[in-house]
Amino acid sequence: MAMQALAVLLAAQSVTSCKKLVEADVPKNLQTQQAVFTTNTTANAAVNGMYSAISGTSFLNGPVTQMMGLSADEFYFSAARDAYDQFTANTISFQANNDNLSLWSSPYSVIYQANSIIEGLALPSSLVADSLKRQYTAEARLVRGLCHFYLTNMYGKVPLITTTNINITASQPRNTVDEVYTKILEDLTYAENNLAKDYRYSPTAGDRTRVNRWAASALLARAYLYRGQWAQAAQYASKVIDSAGIYSLADITASSPFYKNNAEAIWQYYSSLQPTTGYTAEGTMFRPTAASVACYALRPELLNSFEAGDKRKQSWTMSANITVAGVTNTYTVPLKYKNNSATVSYTGGALEGLTPLRLAEQYLIRAEALARLGRVTEGAADLNRIRRRAGLEDVNPADATALLTAVAKERRIELFAEMGHRWLDLKRTNTADAVLKVLKQATWKATAVLYPVPEEAYRSNPALLPQNDGY
Repeated sequence: MAMQALAVLLAAQSVTSCKKLVEADVPKNLQTQQAVFTTNTTANAAVNGMYSAISGTSFLNGPVTQMMGLSADEFYFSAARDAYDQFTANTISFQANNDNLSLWSSPYSVIYQANSIIEGLALPSSLVADSLKRQYTAEARLVRGLCHFYLTNMYGKVPLITTTNINITASQPRNTVDEVYTKILEDLTYAENNLAKDYRYSPTAGDRTRVNRWAASALLARAYLYRGQWAQAAQYASKVIDSAGIYSLADITASSPFYKNNAEAIWQYYSSLQPTTGYTAEGTMFRPTAASVACYALRPELLNSFEAGDKRKQSWTMSANITVAGVTNTYTVPLKYKNNSATVSYTGGALEGLTPLRLAEQYLIRAEALARLGRVTEGAADLNRIRRRAGLEDVNPADATALLTAVAKERRIELFAEMGHRWLDLKRTNTADAVLKVLKQATWKATAVLYPVPEEAYRSNPALLPQNDGY
């Protein structure tokens, strides 16, 4: 109970600290950093609290997948809802969209908590064992790097927050994308050098709910891919792929990459750190709970991209008859996470966990990086591992251009409705304008590749201006 209390304490502290960023009052009864980081037990509780904040925040626990999928060409909401319609049409209001405000503020809430852990462990008064200081600091720096990664990919220039001092953060301007990425890579490199290789720090034996060295390698591979540093992207993806047999691709038909503790998962989290229900926020979001509940309908353009016989279409999508405002339509919805309630199991009793990092992405990262390096045969071998798992035949691209086209298609299918991958892929490959101006002719503008900085944020901190172009 003491650990849970500290977890709640640190979670509360995180959402109330950077006042100018999050706009909340700071409670007067918070324990000091000195008290929290006096013992190994309380420090561990603080780290668990950071993970609880991730799984409970309006950011990585569904909204990233939801809002970025609407922004891209993956799905749309089957009923009218203004905030969602703005993301779908790529006409987000900086003044009146609470979902956009949450995408901005929630990562900073988690970053504050990560910074609090980093600073607390570095205090001279901290009596935490040195080995645990390194481990816990590395976990916090990985989480901080991940939050900054999503922030800069959503908004471009963003404040790079590395302190809990609100006298600094309250008026901090936006850093360049290059500056943010420099810190992301620095944080992830520290994490990779200091994290345990296994999952010994997860609260429950066998769980993959605390990040390890391979999670840092996986995020480094992704970050280097986004930066166009192909050799490094391939190098770090290889570290995960070759990680002493810890990871392997799950059988889509008999199992799932999203089952709790499956061998494909590099990092998972649940609605709490001691899950008993086995359903996720994304399962509840995407699988209709009733025939009268509006759904997230996959776009025909995506559904038509599946090849005949693709196991992923059979296992990861579902048709549903939905009645909204007296009108019934048949929609196809995402079904990667199948359980949508604590009382009904659609997986034969298997628990599921939200999975932000898994092995399949690493194969696709390495395939793309190798294609960019002209190593077409090797890259095709990685691509074909994913295709075979899906029940598809191998492809034999004639050159690097053909391989890149095949990898892009495979990423669209393998990673659809998952952690915003499609939206970010369209942006980083500079193909968003070509794709979305055809799909969304009436509303799309090239400047919509960046979300607007919420008005509430820059009213509190004018240094966040100027606003992103197009808003």
